[in-house]
Amino acid sequence: MSVGKVREARLFSDRAELTRSVEVAADVAARGVEFDGLAVDLDATTVRAAAWLVSGDRVTPSRVTTVVVEPELEEVPEGRLATVRAEMKEIDVELASLSDAENTEEHASSLVDRYAQIAMADLSADWLSEAPNLERWNQTFEHLRKTRARLAKAKAIRRDERKRLQQRLADLLGEERKLERPVRIGSRVRVVVDVPANAKGAVQIDLAYFTQRARWSPGYDARYIAASRAAPEHLQLALVAIVNQTTGEDWEDVEIIATTSPPPTIQDAPQLSKVVLRGSKRGPAGASVGAVMDSNSTGALEIRAPARAKVVSRLRPTRVLLYAEELLTNVHVEVPPRRRPVATRVAEVTNDSRRVLLPGRVSLFDGASYAGQTILERVEPGQRFFLPLGVQRDVRVRRQAKMSSHKSAIVGTLSHTFEVSTWVENLSDEPVELVLRERIPVSRTDDTNVKLLSAEHGQEVDPDTGLSKLVVRLDGRGRREVSTMFRVTAPRGFEVSEPRGRSR
Repeated sequence: MSVGKVREARLFSDRAELTRSVEVAADVAARGVEFDGLAVDLDATTVRAAAWLVSGDRVTPSRVTTVVVEPELEEVPEGRLATVRAEMKEIDVELASLSDAENTEEHASSLVDRYAQIAMADLSADWLSEAPNLERWNQTFEHLRKTRARLAKAKAIRRDERKRLQQRLADLLGEERKLERPVRIGSRVRVVVDVPANAKGAVQIDLAYFTQRARWSPGYDARYIAASRAAPEHLQLALVAIVNQTTGEDWEDVEIIATTSPPPTIQDAPQLSKVVLRGSKRGPAGASVGAVMDSNSTGALEIRAPARAKVVSRLRPTRVLLYAEELLTNVHVEVPPRRRPVATRVAEVTNDSRRVLLPGRVSLFDGASYAGQTILERVEPGQRFFLPLGVQRDVRVRRQAKMSSHKSAIVGTLSHTFEVSTWVENLSDEPVELVLRERIPVSRTDDTNVKLLSAEHGQEVDPDTGLSKLVVRLDGRGRREVSTMFRVTAPRGFEVSEPRGRSR
């Protein structure tokens, strides 16, 4: 009897813990309840069962006395094994009969060959006589030809028959092995509950086990919403669980719990967790202090889906919403011409929620328009991160780099002067503000020296990384050229490559 449906699925990155529930009469629970049709790869060491006696509004825990895990084998038709073996014996008899017929006809073939040799000798002698009987010899050799053809045809028929019987015998041998050792198609668990003889009401039994045919990975839908009278610009960020499950059973109305913790392999010894008191006084009328239980966790997260879901068993994953947050954001236009000569709208987002954002793939939307995909790294609460929102089509970018070299005859060094020019043009009638980013080399040796010769007013250069930042404001249809010049001095033989020359 197949009982119990999947009530809860706790998903890990490589497996899942499924919990099934069933409610039966007290006498049925005492005799034993079977959960069959379970996963083939069910891990017997992870099976757990719990039971409660439900009588009206009263729920009393009951003791589970027996939990037996057995393989569920493919059903074998009754008497089929005997039928297969009987047919195999019949085939052995037929093969033996074919062997006897082949031996008989081999002997007949040898006799025909001997008779042909004798006939050829007699024909040679008769041919030299005055009146050879040619008609008689024609009849003799015609008889030999027909006999040889009949024997060859019978041999071909027996060869095909033997091949057919041997193939059928091989099929029967394979079926016999399967019947002797049936294929495992699932698992069965039998649970027996210690229920008092006079118990009234029903018994609820929960069965939990692990399977490797289900897992999850995090994914996001990020939608940028521009500022309006009702709300400032913000990012709607939704975390979804990408659930893959191929257990062969559709999960109907199941509770999804996604966790980043590793699956438990052994129960750790119980340990006390520290208690941290946090709070503040709320005035002279009294004070309130909050106690937070803070266990010594490893940073693992557990997220419960807000609504029950349906997850179909198939190769294609199912998306289950875990939560949605609205995060404050500020969108600006960035131009990194050395890497790519385009202007990109970038959302600078502050994780002002209390959640840790897990690493995962993000589907980006700019309002109602799809903007593309990117990868999000782990983001802690309060941390800032950046998401691209697509190319700013009405901004044109062009970059050009020139290098000139000078050799010092006195100290034997080479000086390379680089001049990098970037032109940005606003093709729209509305003003736009750009963040122009460049990279200047940074020396990590004593033999080389990098000196910034000229830069734009307001251009910030980080001396540790060489990254520069300049805010450029363009009016409608405005255009501006930004130039940076620096010199690299290095000893003779030190190779200095020219930066990417021209990009349009």
